[in-house]
Amino acid sequence: MASAFNVQALPEYIHNKADELLIRASLGLKTLDYISVRPNIKHKEALNYLNSTVVFQDGSTCGFNPQGTDVFTQRYIEVKPIKINKEWCPRDLQKTWLNQQLLIAAGRETLPFEDKIIENNQSEIDKQLETLIWQGSTTLGISGFIPQMTADTGVIKVAPAAGSTSTQIIDATYAAIPDSAFDRGDVVHIFVNPTLFHKYIQEQNAICCANRNIIDAASDSIEYLGDSRVRIVPLRGLIGFNGAVAGSRPNLVYGTDIEDSESIYDFWYSKDTRMFRLEVLFNAGTQYIWPDELVLATVATA
Repeated sequence: MASAFNVQALPEYIHNKADELLIRASLGLKTLDYISVRPNIKHKEALNYLNSTVVFQDGSTCGFNPQGTDVFTQRYIEVKPIKINKEWCPRDLQKTWLNQQLLIAAGRETLPFEDKIIENNQSEIDKQLETLIWQGSTTLGISGFIPQMTADTGVIKVAPAAGSTSTQIIDATYAAIPDSAFDRGDVVHIFVNPTLFHKYIQEQNAICCANRNIIDAASDSIEYLGDSRVRIVPLRGLIGFNGAVAGSRPNLVYGTDIEDSESIYDFWYSKDTRMFRLEVLFNAGTQYIWPDELVLATVATA
């Protein structure tokens, strides 16, 4: 198997500040801050929920007339196993500036900037898992929230016209949120891709008047103007999706085996292959509980 190191772009060794290595910053798995996480799922698990109705009756007379229903319903969340395997040959680094940190003597093998390599790989796992949660993967057999909602006739769907502004898309999403979505006592989030979010802020900041506060484009989320029960949240996992999703934390569920297992590594030096190896194993899957409390806004194509 070919080494995971590609050092073609590095010159042969010339003295550098070999104790420094810059990496891309990890933004973390932001989606998991806004949805429910269900651990200990090995394959498939039922999400049980109850819908009750009661009937007010005239109480001025005697008698007992039972009315109303209590309906137990199940939706199933299925997780799929995901693995990440990587391998590095330390001898690929001998002629590069990284050789100052390289130690390959028998029994004392170390990989240069091991912590930085782990951190950078974690950043990439976070980015890909964010996308997986929302948009799924046909290769892995994981549908993701958007494909699930698209196929579900119980989800509230709106289709803003092609060419709609970010404000029009978010306003259409907000207008479709049913009152029942607020009855859970949790904030309803409108999730959008970062580009739509930044355009929305530009549009809102361009609206007069002097007594209106300017919105900071660096905000992690912002309140929907006029309704403190709703917040707008940009997510990298929605990059490429032209629209918005509205839902609450109790409704959207991410399933896994061990919480934070996507951050648990096995990193070792294999004496058999004389390679450093990395393995990450975790389960992942998505589901929601109340489809009639979700809004999927997909901008119509021109």
